[in-house]
Amino acid sequence: MADASSESGSEEAPGEDQSDVDEEAKGEVELTAEGEWGSKQNDNFEAMMTARMNAVYEQEDVVQMHPSARNTGSKYAEVRAQPLAPQNGFYDERYVCATRPAGDMDEDTDFEFMKGSEDDGVVPPERVTFAFKGVQDYTLEMIARFLDETNQDHGDTIKRWRQQGKGIKKLWLNDNPITAAGVAFLAAALQNNSTLEELYLHYTNCNDVGLGHLLEMLGKNKTLKKLELGNSGITEKGAGAIVKAFSKGGSCQKNSTLEHMGLFGNADSIDNDLPVIADLLEKESRDSRK
Repeated sequence: MADASSESGSEEAPGEDQSDVDEEAKGEVELTAEGEWGSKQNDNFEAMMTARMNAVYEQEDVVQMHPSARNTGSKYAEVRAQPLAPQNGFYDERYVCATRPAGDMDEDTDFEFMKGSEDDGVVPPERVTFAFKGVQDYTLEMIARFLDETNQDHGDTIKRWRQQGKGIKKLWLNDNPITAAGVAFLAAALQNNSTLEELYLHYTNCNDVGLGHLLEMLGKNKTLKKLELGNSGITEKGAGAIVKAFSKGGSCQKNSTLEHMGLFGNADSIDNDLPVIADLLEKESRDSRK
């Protein structure tokens, strides 16, 4: 993008007040041309993001869209801009993740990056995100294969890396049209996984049925510490199932590793159960289940 001096066709004029030039630069428009992103000082972050999302929404050519929107795929881009799904994970560099573009996730081989490459000495990534990627149940079935140490094709490789302390530890699947059917594939795989520590399934359609699969998994899994299920369709019945599972005689009565279960934004009727669930996951309660 041209700066203030090049637009005028000359260098700064002698004696020109530099503060005037700075003020002019601050006034540059955000969109300098269709599909081209410029810069603009903006003291209101929310207003800036709203302007960008509206501009992306109005662009018809997906190829010209802002990279974060383009990377979510045309299906999502037609609905809204998604500023939280850059190609390598998240904007905050502390949480850069391995991932794949939305359009490259339709075959089993598209997920081989999850297990690394023993021949080339490429270790599997510790953090993987498929957030905002339009992941559906059939996609999750493929993803789950690269987490299961008993999988016929990938299990031995996953296990060998795990024995070296390597493997996927954090997995983001939030903000996708995943249903209980997809969660069932994932839960089955995690029964045979000893690496994953954090799983994010908020803003999905997990619901009480999917929660049941996850509770069954937690009865066997010994490494998962954090499970996010906010805004995923869980009702009072589901909350009651959690309490029962982690209480004496429940399916998770021996689980001493899960430290946090996020349940924000679900049915209001579960509010009374939340303190009970929190207590069941406190260190003292976990230690009593060892």
